[in-house]
Amino acid sequence: MKILFVAQNQIRLISKNTVILALFTLAPVFLIFLFGQAFEEIFASAEGGTGAGIRALDYFGITLLNLVVIQGTSLAAWAFFKEKRFNTEIRLFLAPLSRWELLSGIFLGTLISLLSISFLILLLLRLVLSVEYGSSYGVILLLLAGETLLASSLGFSLGVLFGQEKAANAVTSTLVPLLALLGGSYFIIPEKGFFNTLSYVSPLRWINLAMLDAASKTPSHEYLAKALLFCFILSFLLLLSVGLKTRRQK
Repeated sequence: MKILFVAQNQIRLISKNTVILALFTLAPVFLIFLFGQAFEEIFASAEGGTGAGIRALDYFGITLLNLVVIQGTSLAAWAFFKEKRFNTEIRLFLAPLSRWELLSGIFLGTLISLLSISFLILLLLRLVLSVEYGSSYGVILLLLAGETLLASSLGFSLGVLFGQEKAANAVTSTLVPLLALLGGSYFIIPEKGFFNTLSYVSPLRWINLAMLDAASKTPSHEYLAKALLFCFILSFLLLLSVGLKTRRQK
């Protein structure tokens, strides 16, 4: 119950931050519309070069959606440090809460908030821009959930492990764009070469490929297992590192 109380408070604080909600919901819709219009002719003339004649709007509706979701790492880090910034951390520690319960509640509340935001963006893109996600919506939602778990785990663990907001933000600001670059969020990954090999380390590569496959007319789901394993194993390792550090601080 204590963990749920902290999680509920976390959700309330994030939902009241209208700037964050606008940046994570309305901005992606506009950006995807802009990219979809700008590259429409290029994608139309490159049939076969993008998979199966996929529209630019559908391509960026997946890759930029995943870029926004992985940027939830910064929101998770903010959620951890906000207690120190708002001078509420001392009050929480005076309450009958263990450090483990406090951290678990903050993480759970952030995860639920990011899941809600991710699903809301997906709904807006489908209804407002008519982005095509295929018929495998269960697969799309599962991949989004896995990616959201990874983003929450990454941001939260950076906050706990570094302990300093500037250091955690510096790593986040470097790591997230790098993962997005290697994952094909900005441009299509070449089929061969050094960049293609390097992209294998980015979970966004597998998530983008799995979603693009799920949105195709004949999905094979060949990338689904790799994408989910990448997300869940990395999330487990990150949260395990948080648990080990928290245990040492008792």
